[in-house]
Amino acid sequence: MDARVLLDTETALLHLTPEDQLLFRNLFETFQELHFELHNNPLRGRLTDEEFAHYSRYHTQAEQAMGCMGDADFLRLNLLWSHWTNVIGRLELARDISFNRRKARVTSQLDILSRRTAADETSVPDGASECVVCIEGLVRSEQTVVQLPCCHFFHRDCIQPKSKNFVYNQGLRRLGPA
Repeated sequence: MDARVLLDTETALLHLTPEDQLLFRNLFETFQELHFELHNNPLRGRLTDEEFAHYSRYHTQAEQAMGCMGDADFLRLNLLWSHWTNVIGRLELARDISFNRRKARVTSQLDILSRRTAADETSVPDGASECVVCIEGLVRSEQTVVQLPCCHFFHRDCIQPKSKNFVYNQGLRRLGPA
């Protein structure tokens, strides 16, 4: 955490009751945890509903406490809260944008890979008898089979992102020319 934000936080907490100090210390530590999570995981997208619930668990109680405070305490805490929500909001948006770009790039790369079913093949190349993701045989399957530039064969559905929560697989970082 920035030294100035740390000093402002300690100053704001100094003027509160012990109960409010604990509440707002927990709130600001939660903001720090969330920032750390977003900062250290650049391949992620937006927060899930569960993550949002976890990181916002003190918000309602803190808002109620702020409603009962004097103007000076309210202002100090509101400035800190605004600082954290702005920093976290911008970082989450940046993660979401880069996540969606990667997701679109993966999808477009999947679309240009060669497609065929194992039944169309007269013979399956050595070492390609199973999809390495689902371990189902390629020959018995009517699913579309793709060959990645690394020469491995997969069922298209096994490597294609199926939901908005698709996690970018480090092993398939580049599916072709970028």
